Amino acid sequence: MAETDKLRLVVVPSDPIEAYERAGHDWLERYYNPQGMFREVFALSPLEKGERRAYGMTIIGVAEREFTDMLRRLRPDVVRAYGGYWPADLVCRHRLPDIPVVVSVHDTNPALLHKSVRYADLVICMSNIVARKVIALRINPDRIRILPNRVDTDIFHPIQDRAALESVAKRFPPGKHILHVGRKSMQKNLDTLICALQLLPEDYSCIFVGQGDRSPYLSLAESLCVSERCFWTTYPEEGL
Repeated sequence: MAETDKLRLVVVPSDPIEAYERAGHDWLERYYNPQGMFREVFALSPLEKGERRAYGMTIIGVAEREFTDMLRRLRPDVVRAYGGYWPADLVCRHRLPDIPVVVSVHDTNPALLHKSVRYADLVICMSNIVARKVIALRINPDRIRILPNRVDTDIFHPIQDRAALESVAKRFPPGKHILHVGRKSMQKNLDTLICALQLLPEDYSCIFVGQGDRSPYLSLAESLCVSERCFWTTYPEEGL
């Protein structure tokens, strides 16, 4: 696609860009403009302050009452909200009739899925179960697309360093391990794996990596007498 044929995009992130910077994320440009598909990208949000250039886009702090006027000034080809809650509310409430609105829904948590997504032209869902939650809001399935989260193979790839593998292996008993990577929440189904240990041979164990409150899962594992087969680590503080 020639540079002159590329479109202008407005994105509304669910968090201020500074939060991603503090976390050390270096993927923002390719996340908001994958493969350089867009000629210009503007990140608009009431969570931002001022205006600056970073990560190949222009980041602009915009109060909600000024959002429509900013869209009229920028004249993007498409508006994308990251999240089916307040970002969806913002873009759908202030949409312009000739600019399509895309909302992505990442979670099945009802608190993060507002009825405003009904007014989006296209709803991107991270999984089929998320899509079912969206359809329950009486959204036409024809306006829904399933797009799982991408995997960066520069980060996630087979480990060839035998010493590193042996170092990890020494942290756990011998046997067969089930690895679970994700936050400690209902949507991540940790309880299903813990319950499954009851049905599996004793040489099976689960390794859980991720942030969140593990106390309810510790209690569940103890009640099922499988707590000695559950191992917990937090990334990055205790990363494998």
